[in-house]
Amino acid sequence: MHTTTSRGTTGRWGWLVGAAVLLAGCGGGGGGGGGGGSDNQVARLEFDRPSALMTAPGEERQLSVRTVNASGEQIDAAVTWNSSRPEQVSVDASGKVRAVTPIGSAMIFAEAGGVRSAPAFIATVELKPGTLLLRDIDVVQVAPPPTGGSFPGPGTQYDIWIAGAQAPAVGTIVIAAETAKVSGRVVEAEVEPNRVRVRLERLAVPDLLARYDVNWVIDLAPYDIVIDSPPSGARQQTQGVRNRPLAAGAGAVPEWKIPANGEESPCSASVEAKLKAKPLQVKIAGSPTLEAISSKFDDSLPPGRLRVALVGDFYIETSVGLTAEAGIEGEAKCELKGHIPLPFLPVPLNVILKVPVGIGVAVKGTVEIVSIDIGFSGKNGANLEMGIDCAPPQPCVGLDKAERINDFTPNMKLSSLEAQGLKVELEAGAYFLTGIDVVLGIGDASWQFNLLDVKVGPKQKGDFGTIKRQIDDIPYASKYDLAFVLEVGPGTAIKDGIKELIGSEGGELSFGLDIPFKISESPRGTWAPDKTTAIPNRDTVKLAIDLTEFSTKYWLLGYNVESVEIYKKHEGEMNFSHYRTLPAVEPQAHFETTWDPAPADAGRNDFVVFAVSKLPVVRLEVASMKSVQVGCIPAGGNARAQGAAGGGVCKEEWIGSASGVLTDLVDFTTVTPLQWEPDPLLQLGPNISALRAKGSVKVTFLVYKNLGCTVTPEVFDSFDPATTLMSVDRNFNPAKYTFNVGISSEITIRCPGADPLTFPTRVLNIQGAGDLTEQGTVMAGGTNSPQGQYSYRFQLKVDEPAPPPPGTAALGRGTP
Repeated sequence: MHTTTSRGTTGRWGWLVGAAVLLAGCGGGGGGGGGGGSDNQVARLEFDRPSALMTAPGEERQLSVRTVNASGEQIDAAVTWNSSRPEQVSVDASGKVRAVTPIGSAMIFAEAGGVRSAPAFIATVELKPGTLLLRDIDVVQVAPPPTGGSFPGPGTQYDIWIAGAQAPAVGTIVIAAETAKVSGRVVEAEVEPNRVRVRLERLAVPDLLARYDVNWVIDLAPYDIVIDSPPSGARQQTQGVRNRPLAAGAGAVPEWKIPANGEESPCSASVEAKLKAKPLQVKIAGSPTLEAISSKFDDSLPPGRLRVALVGDFYIETSVGLTAEAGIEGEAKCELKGHIPLPFLPVPLNVILKVPVGIGVAVKGTVEIVSIDIGFSGKNGANLEMGIDCAPPQPCVGLDKAERINDFTPNMKLSSLEAQGLKVELEAGAYFLTGIDVVLGIGDASWQFNLLDVKVGPKQKGDFGTIKRQIDDIPYASKYDLAFVLEVGPGTAIKDGIKELIGSEGGELSFGLDIPFKISESPRGTWAPDKTTAIPNRDTVKLAIDLTEFSTKYWLLGYNVESVEIYKKHEGEMNFSHYRTLPAVEPQAHFETTWDPAPADAGRNDFVVFAVSKLPVVRLEVASMKSVQVGCIPAGGNARAQGAAGGGVCKEEWIGSASGVLTDLVDFTTVTPLQWEPDPLLQLGPNISALRAKGSVKVTFLVYKNLGCTVTPEVFDSFDPATTLMSVDRNFNPAKYTFNVGISSEITIRCPGADPLTFPTRVLNIQGAGDLTEQGTVMAGGTNSPQGQYSYRFQLKVDEPAPPPPGTAALGRGTP
């Protein structure tokens, strides 16, 4: 065995930050290369104390390391040493470090058997005049500040008791020279029997030291990860080397019941739910570094630059998932958390940095009856430059550079959705979390606050319902999407952290990172028929579906459309039935098919289009329901003849009324409805209907009525064939119509004191034009001009069709 031992210190200053402030597993454990080897193979190197402070050039300290195997047993191995900045702090072959410059810093590494240690942090600083240094034996007791649990920032007062009979003067700076967690300015001192009670006021780093310069780029690779909540439920902290799985073992994680009935579990939920997790195969990868820069070069000047940042690739390689069974309403989350604890500034503050790391899976929403299976596998993280950068007197700047590393495959499955009207709403994701935390120790008490929070990972959202649910709820449509969420922001106590290190709050920090980034979405788009009205056995209706190109491709799965399905329902049917499936061929986004209405389709016909994706979920409504109104003209010319074998009455008939006043001479109104029926002998062109009017109209000649005359007849039921005609042109969408009503007749006028007068005349002439409204079933309009004021309204009338023929498929339970 080779162990370098401490020779004791010749200087007065001793150790100012010791291992006591580090959490389990810090100790500078060696990086990769260990594990699973011979008992004589070095697995890691452990410093006895990972930091030291010196106060003048030429001052020396002796470092010591233990070389241990994978079982934690100390073994014999030759150790070599090196310094990151030998021009400021040197180290010799025995591990003795020496201050070269009045102020400076360096990281000291030890190496044995091909394994490199985590660094020991060494700094040379200049103290303020009159500083009182206390050895550990001088510190009798330390009382924690009365903060009520909140962070004891600069200005907080607390009591210590020191040995001796001489009280330090008010205003003296006191620093523990070894491992005791004590520092501050004396505000009062009182001599008690055998000891002195001293009340200290906490100071920020610039107020404690005259000059210092720390400039470290810390490779996080050699550090172990301390797991905070292992899945086994054990409460003690355990270690997992950074490049090994975070989870203990590769077997399936046991089932959890939420709430956990008092048993510790890495899962939580807002309501009761039954959860299962897939094997948590997780390992931290990449090449992250922690940059720690803090300086003050002149006691008369404010602090120089402060920079604390995570830099480089930092990601997880994971296979993780979560299953919720028997439904969930609320939210559930499983997180495996750990941290990389690091010594920070070796100054008399006992401040360290912790880099939290973890993996989480979360589901929230409403899941009825069915079970869901959510998960991801692959790489998930980012290339980072995130933290804070301060250069007083300028305000601090938030660093928020993050380039996504997302090479993962999503998994999402739902159990059978056969229940009528079922609807599932969920939001689920797997994420990698990290950041920067600061731990402060005073006596036996410690406080932790976060400077920076980072959460990065994919989030899958879904809203699923059966076909029936989507059809019945008109604005609702099933959908899902996948987004890469990168949340970077200041921690809850970032101002406290900045004030601790530079003596001011640093101003308002801003982080300009664009957080959400949508990666993929479920197939969606638009669709429409090219006609809203049609004539059977004559018109062809084209159904065109256009999916957005972005929605046809899903992350790493590629082209995500299996087919497009069309469902149809006639107004006489209770349910939708499957009409046609259009297979999809990559990279197809446009789909088109035709429908040839038959006489049995007379009336309203509703269509709904669904996309079928490759992910095993429900069908997804592309857009809302569209309708086509069918009116018929059968072959043979009889407008009221029975239609084809389907049994529907085949005709197109518009029925309604008109009334008004023409040039103050004629008042007219329909007596019996005007009924427009097809003229089978008149062909105006493809997809254009020609119709003739029937009915009766009452006409009053106002000029003769005002003279006391009577005009007969008053009611007319014969229309001019040359001028009374309606056309409906379905080559447009919506269809266009025009009509004209002309009445010519012989009338007799009888006036008081005059012989009757009989003569032929044009009794009435009105016209209208416009677009069919209300899904192609209504003509309505009028005019208000010097020639007259009148209005009209005609409604498409279709006799009730016969029931659908036997064997027609209806949409119901079990329909895909």
